[in-house]
Amino acid sequence: MVTAVQHPYYAPTEAAVGPTCERLGCEVIFLQPSSCDAAEESQLIRDVLARGIDGLGVSACDAAGVAPVVEEAAATGIPIVTFDADCCADVRTIAVSNSDQQIGELHAVALNDLLPDGGKVVNIIGSLAMENVRTRLDALADGINPNIEIENFEDQNDLTRTGQIIRDVLTTQGDEVDIFLTQTGSAAVIAQTLVDEGFGHIPVVGINDFEEILEWVRKGNVVSTVALNPGAQGELALVALDKLRQGLTPSVDFFGTGGVIITPENVDTYADDVAELNARLREEFDALWS
Repeated sequence: MVTAVQHPYYAPTEAAVGPTCERLGCEVIFLQPSSCDAAEESQLIRDVLARGIDGLGVSACDAAGVAPVVEEAAATGIPIVTFDADCCADVRTIAVSNSDQQIGELHAVALNDLLPDGGKVVNIIGSLAMENVRTRLDALADGINPNIEIENFEDQNDLTRTGQIIRDVLTTQGDEVDIFLTQTGSAAVIAQTLVDEGFGHIPVVGINDFEEILEWVRKGNVVSTVALNPGAQGELALVALDKLRQGLTPSVDFFGTGGVIITPENVDTYADDVAELNARLREEFDALWS
């Protein structure tokens, strides 16, 4: 299992794969490149191929950049699945991921509700090289009120860079910004930076449910965040590899792992909703194979 980058988002993925492999009777190698760099991620994949593996799960930072090495892996005959960030549709069997289309749509709904008369939104994204980022942006653009202006900034999933982007925007635009949106896990950094710079009145719409983000939801600075499902992605990607190893075939090539919207009203109870979601996902996923 090779993730796109070292990031707190993948902590639930890593936590899920160990128990899943113990249940399935496999050994898992979980690797993370230090940055969103196709060359480093590709080298990690080549390294595990050289060690000998029976299946490969990939979360691609740069879909085009890692495609050649993923194709090399597929040529050895091992099954390939993707999780979180898809790539290599010609050689991978199934993608287990969020519906990035739905994430973009949910963000559009949130912004339309908050800015019914239009306004200015600054959106922090990871990298346009990531296919899932582009899908979220396309869905956001399709659903957004045309009177809402969105300006995108890439932080390359680097939280230090996120803070500097926010400070730079505040210096040049200040109260011209109505909402800060993030389609990465940087909502807490954005909220803290806004408070530190005297702009704590500007709300943040985010994604992910890291504890530091939840604290800002409780304070009201983050008015909405979408809890994704990286734990289920890791678990089900391994299940897929195990089923492929057994010669089974899925009836679909994409399986969405959903998400839960968190607001100040449900911030302390949403985990129950995630547990219910994952129980249903396991049953639905198992039914796909024959």
